[in-house]
Amino acid sequence: MKSVDDGESFAKSFINWVSEAKQKDLAASERYPNSTLGKDVFSNYVSEFLFLADGIQKIGGVIFSQSLNCSERAPDITMIEIPYVQKR
Repeated sequence: MKSVDDGESFAKSFINWVSEAKQKDLAASERYPNSTLGKDVFSNYVSEFLFLADGIQKIGGVIFSQSLNCSERAPDITMIEIPYVQKR
């Protein structure tokens, strides 16, 4: 199941957004996902990505523990679709 027309997953889009919008001045080794984010920072970034960066368009493969509200931090992610293609 693809969540967006261009085939880019929520996870990949989020990682790219964090790298470009939030951590562009950091060395690659210090950027997410090479460096972890705290739970609060992660939730805040997910909220910003969804509601300010049009990430909501890529939400098809993500299930949250509670409903989303644009004025609140994103709830925990309970399941996420990660595209996988096995090469032969």
